[in-house]
Amino acid sequence: MSRNKGFTLIELMIVIAIIGVLAGIMTPSFLSWRDRSKVKGDASELRAVFESTKLRAIKHNVNAVVTFPDATSYQAFVDTNNNGALDAGEDVIVTRTLSPGVTITTITFVGNDMAFNPRGMANGPNSTGRVILTSPGGESYEVVVSSFGRVRLDRL
Repeated sequence: MSRNKGFTLIELMIVIAIIGVLAGIMTPSFLSWRDRSKVKGDASELRAVFESTKLRAIKHNVNAVVTFPDATSYQAFVDTNNNGALDAGEDVIVTRTLSPGVTITTITFVGNDMAFNPRGMANGPNSTGRVILTSPGGESYEVVVSSFGRVRLDRL
């Protein structure tokens, strides 16, 4: 009476079938999580850039600007001559490109620029607004800047 140790072919096929069913169930939720994670990370980073730009404006007693040249990137800089444009000799705080697939779908800042004055407030009524970032799967987050310089992140 010998006992073979191991799995039968039937047992192995049942385990593989169960793993396949679980993988099929988990894949859509994993993709949704990954999609949401990318856009939330980019939105959180944009919020942090707004905050650090505001602090730089206060620290150096100058205007500091966050500008959006296209739908996939942004740049922050110290605007020493107050013209709203990056000129030679002005410090670039950060230049960032969004994660692949994430795009800026809405910008309500006039001229696609947001400026902070030396007191950390929005530089004029035209500098308040919001930026909406959207992932390929439709997940959206908005970063809002108030006239008092308060920056917040909301899920849409």
